[in-house]
Parts: sequence; structure tokens; C-alpha cells
Amino acid sequence: MKPSRGWACMAGLVALGWAHVAGAVEVSEALGGPVVISELVAVNPRGARDEDGETADGIEVWNRGATVVDLKGWGLSDKTGKPLRWRFPATNLPPDGRMVVWASGKDRVVAGRPLHTAFKLSAGGDFLALSAPDGGVQSVFKPGYPVQRAGVAFGLLPGMVPRV
Repeated sequence: MKPSRGWACMAGLVALGWAHVAGAVEVSEALGGPVVISELVAVNPRGARDEDGETADGIEVWNRGATVVDLKGWGLSDKTGKPLRWRFPATNLPPDGRMVVWASGKDRVVAGRPLHTAFKLSAGGDFLALSAPDGGVQSVFKPGYPVQRAGVAFGLLPGMVPRV
């Protein structure tokens, strides 16, 4: 475990520094689709700031496929029985593209603007899933990601492929 290098914001897309990865493969399961949750920051007290100037937690989504994926109707959720709790607007994610969605509870879904889920991440660890528009779970931290530390990202190492 080493501290995160922080987030570098650019035009609504954010590249996260890779950090705490111990156990990520055992916890994060990719279920065959090209788009996965590749990283999260659940405790962000003094890191990257959103467009309101506030620090917020974040979820990085990665298209590990070879074609553009339109995320319209895809969902993120922290509830096991509600896979589409928060839905993406029309948003193209290019091959090997990464996008951060702020997990701020602000519920913002305007295409081309910073996106914010309707929920926040738990520092104590929690279920987190990415689902296709039909509700089929594509990537999940199950039963949940582990307890998080302030300013430390949790996710996959660059080049690591989640187990299928």
C-alpha cells in the first residue's frame, strides 16, 4: 500500500494515480464485458476537487475493449438489489478510455459535464457495481471493497486484467 499520487483533472476526464491494490483482483470481478470499474477513492479529504470546488469521492470506469462504448443507460450502484440506482447520460467512452464519476450524492447527469452519482461511497467498504442498461452487472466489488484510507485509491494496476 502506497499513497495515491492524486487526481489530475482535464476537461471532465480524470486520470487517477494507481495506489492501494492489495486484494483488488479477489474483490473486483469483471463479468465478461469491456467496461469495468477500475478504481475508486472513497475518502478524498484534500485531493481532487469537483467543479464546485469541493472534494468528493470518485469512481473510475475503464473501457478495456477495442471499440467505443456509449454508456447511455448504464448504471452505478451501491445497493445489491438496485443495479441501475444511478444512470449515465449519453457518454462515449473510447477504447482504453477512462472516465471518473464523482460519488458525491449530487446526482448530476448532463452529457458533456462532470457526472455525479446520487450516492456517496462508504469509507467502511461497501458493495459497488457497474451495470449495462438491461441491469446485467458488468463489474462488481462483491461482497464489497475493503475499508478505505484517506487519500488512497483502490483498484487495478495498469495492465492488470480483472478475472473473468
